[in-house]
Amino acid sequence: MSHSNAATVLSQFGHKIGQPQIAFTDDRVCTLSFDNIVTHLELAEDGSVLSCYFWIADIDEARRAEVAIAIADANDLLARTHGATLGMNPLTGDLVLSAKIPDAILTLASFEQTLENLLDLTQSWQAKIANILSSEATEPAAAPAPQPGADTFSFRA
Repeated sequence: MSHSNAATVLSQFGHKIGQPQIAFTDDRVCTLSFDNIVTHLELAEDGSVLSCYFWIADIDEARRAEVAIAIADANDLLARTHGATLGMNPLTGDLVLSAKIPDAILTLASFEQTLENLLDLTQSWQAKIANILSSEATEPAAAPAPQPGADTFSFRA
């Protein structure tokens, strides 16, 4: 995608929602907020892909392992993320939904539909994470006790 294509689509979107000043910075980024969902758009240097990031939650260090299992399950074959990817920064605990929009489909209509779908998915994950975090932390299951002779390895052919 040319920089002008992404810029044009973003400008058209801004005008449509009554915010004509929306534009990429010189660093090819744009940060927006929809219903308190921080949305960060970043255009690849060569202009080939528009990356979209949606902040979901800040996960406390004590709950990160539990949340990591939930997002790994959701990311499995992208079945429960509709093609987007959930990721969590291991240092900060920021949980983010991300998706990429290639030039081949970047139009105002595709941008709006993708944005709407991802905002809906972000809200859904915010509710799921709130539910997880409101429950008591679960302790990892204890490893089974070793069986006699388990310290040796054998192979049967």
